[in-house]
Amino acid sequence: MGKGITQNGDEVDIHFIIKDSVVNSFIYTYTSQEGSRCTNLHYDNVSPASYSKVSNGTFSFSLSSTLSFTGKLNTDTSASGTLTFVETDAALRYGCAANFDVHWTATKLQTASAASATPVTSSWCGKNINCNDLLFQLLIFGLVNGAILALSAIGITVIYSTVRILNLAHGDVFALITVFVTSAINIIGLNLDWTAPTRVLTLGLVFVGAVAIGALLSVIVEALAFRPFRGRSKLAPLIASLGLSFILYQGSLVWRTFQRSFIRGEHRSVPGLNEVPTDGIPNFFPTGNLLHGRVVFQYSDAFVLVIGLLFVLITMWILQRTQLGRSIRAVAQNEELAQIVGVNRDGAIRRAF
Repeated sequence: MGKGITQNGDEVDIHFIIKDSVVNSFIYTYTSQEGSRCTNLHYDNVSPASYSKVSNGTFSFSLSSTLSFTGKLNTDTSASGTLTFVETDAALRYGCAANFDVHWTATKLQTASAASATPVTSSWCGKNINCNDLLFQLLIFGLVNGAILALSAIGITVIYSTVRILNLAHGDVFALITVFVTSAINIIGLNLDWTAPTRVLTLGLVFVGAVAIGALLSVIVEALAFRPFRGRSKLAPLIASLGLSFILYQGSLVWRTFQRSFIRGEHRSVPGLNEVPTDGIPNFFPTGNLLHGRVVFQYSDAFVLVIGLLFVLITMWILQRTQLGRSIRAVAQNEELAQIVGVNRDGAIRRAF
């Protein structure tokens, strides 16, 4: 087990096992720019027949242009070498893309220590993968992604429960709001060099603008796709909202042409069509991992979970504790009876959107 230093001065931990003159386990771990602990999985996908063999005290392994690992046994208990790797797949870790050249040195561990340093293995989760860490990481991914989906699902659920018709344009409204937020921050030029109070104030104003635009688009969808057909047809609003969905999507394609990153003639997934807006914004949250070890749980993940839960609780409170919520629930349960007792049906449906 040893360590290496990259050309940028970053530290990389290296752990490999030589058994019967064959390198049958190879793991390197490093810290990304965002503070996440990242671990390679390249070697685990290689068949045992391709494992590195020690010849005259030297060994090497390469995997296309992604990984190159060479070493030399200096003594019975020490080794040194080089490691070059290019990480482009960050699917299992946030922000783990890297391109490093590492000179490393390693010393032999005692058998008991080496055994304790070897990750827990399982026949179903793969060699050199800690099953508990993997399951916990997948759980975090699921909760964070589920919280993001819940922010959109809340609106879809309230609308459907009120009018009993799916609003197929809701997703496009949600997407356009995120595009507005990204474009607004880029146009304003908000970055990490601004003071914290200024950043918070600017983000708050952008949030208010996003809420206003989202409400306006939802009112337009309700007025054009649902109100004209209320009480007449269940299929017509569905088709009308689908048509508005196409219009909003085409609007996003036009929006893309006005962004700074747009390059005419760039690669397109669909020839002849512009890509939807793809500009990004800086990460305004502190970098680092809230957990210890290889499982990554960042500040942004915690924020998404808290916001998702907060909006669920706010929606529950509005539906159960306010006059507006009672009106929406009354129309959802029995539209005609709600009108008889004085509930403004159109107003309740409009507010549900």
